[in-house]
Amino acid sequence: MIFHFSAVVLGTMTVSTVEGQRPEWATNNILILVCVIYASAFAVGIVVNTTGFLVIPLYALGLFLISCAGVYPRLVNISLVCSIVFSIGIGISGPSISNAGEGFFLYFVGGLWALLGVVIPILHSNSKPKSTTVSVLLHHPGSTYREKITPLLSNLSVRSQPFRFSIVFSIISAIGLLIAVDLGLTKASWVLITICVLFLRSEISTTFSFSTMRIIGTIFGAAIGSITTTYVHNQSLLLLFLFLFASVYFVVRNTNYALTTLFLTPFILVLLNILSPGQTSLAQTRLSDTLIGVTLALGGQLLLWTGSHWKRLG
Repeated sequence: MIFHFSAVVLGTMTVSTVEGQRPEWATNNILILVCVIYASAFAVGIVVNTTGFLVIPLYALGLFLISCAGVYPRLVNISLVCSIVFSIGIGISGPSISNAGEGFFLYFVGGLWALLGVVIPILHSNSKPKSTTVSVLLHHPGSTYREKITPLLSNLSVRSQPFRFSIVFSIISAIGLLIAVDLGLTKASWVLITICVLFLRSEISTTFSFSTMRIIGTIFGAAIGSITTTYVHNQSLLLLFLFLFASVYFVVRNTNYALTTLFLTPFILVLLNILSPGQTSLAQTRLSDTLIGVTLALGGQLLLWTGSHWKRLG
């Protein structure tokens, strides 16, 4: 039950952010394709999670391949979300191949449900004159297959900054998974998600500022979530709080990352307590997992920055 509901909610939340990230992608065909891509990343993560001791190298390989798509500017956001949902699939408890099939279907259903919130504004905007900028961004009739893969092929070298970035990202994330497994963390995906969200900010200064905001948001959000789940036991009231946290999250998600984390954290804690009541240590787990992920993400970015800095000096 928890797995099924979580997969639908995950699909709804991730797909609903597409229009805000890439407004020019707000067409039915592209959004459905995004649903399929995200659902596939989630299902593949679950499959990899069934491979036993191979899960760590396969996870690193998967993130390397996903992050390589970031050489295409229009795919940066999709690469980020795919890394996150792939990591969530890796963190599923007691995975099985059947879970992967169910996960794909339920995630896709959640994504389609999110499209209702995206398509309605699109239908309204269709009555207005179209900008020709969209067609330029989405269609390049003169581009050949070779021209399309050139950015990827030209970066498959250790001299390439994006290539080194993908290598370090995959290694740091694999270390995060190894730590989570070794410590027996019940929510390993929270460590992995934190690494993905922060490391893929690309620059150490940006990663540091977002890390600070994530820690602050997580601390206050965990406190709010802990108080809510401790003192509110009525399911109807918990659902009301869940709705309020989700609503505010969607309002602030593109404005301030600290506020985004502040409202996303209690939403997750309340949701998990509704699905499985009595989880009293979730707030502490969320905070500790976040700190582990932040430390690894900053360490990886520092490694990249140090290497680039000494290379420029040389």
